[in-house]
Amino acid sequence: MPATTQRDGLSTIRLIFAMFIASMVLIGVVLFAILSSAQPKDAGAVPWLVAAAGVASVVTVQWSRRRPLDTSSAAKLAATYRTYWFMGLAFAQTAGTFGFVGAFVVNRWWIFAEGFVFSAVGWISIAPTDAALGRKDDELAAAGVPYSLRQSLRDTVPPAASR
Repeated sequence: MPATTQRDGLSTIRLIFAMFIASMVLIGVVLFAILSSAQPKDAGAVPWLVAAAGVASVVTVQWSRRRPLDTSSAAKLAATYRTYWFMGLAFAQTAGTFGFVGAFVVNRWWIFAEGFVFSAVGWISIAPTDAALGRKDDELAAAGVPYSLRQSLRDTVPPAASR
């Protein structure tokens, strides 16, 4: 039986984050290949709908970032951060998904790019970087919270994959 390595919770979140971004990039590459030979249709209101979805996406990402974390224990701190972080990731992906659908509807690749830009703004907002986690730890410490978010995430073992 091969040895398995156990990832900590922070490494897992970062890996998932990278996978979501990579998947959206790959979708764009495939979409470009498919639509490069397609006959474009009148875009009509589609770019405006994608822009509206993008603005809503950015607003909801910010909302998820500002949700209060449960600081009653290190485990609850990590759990609420993960919950709101995944909500933010889903909201960020929404704009790119609307762009994907819009691009197919009117056979114009740039509409996907429009949605992708809004998604990128969301990703930047929720990126689990050392700097972002450090800022959050500073906020928590200033509020008198005795737990480090970064350490709480590292100490959390992600759920095992079901077989």
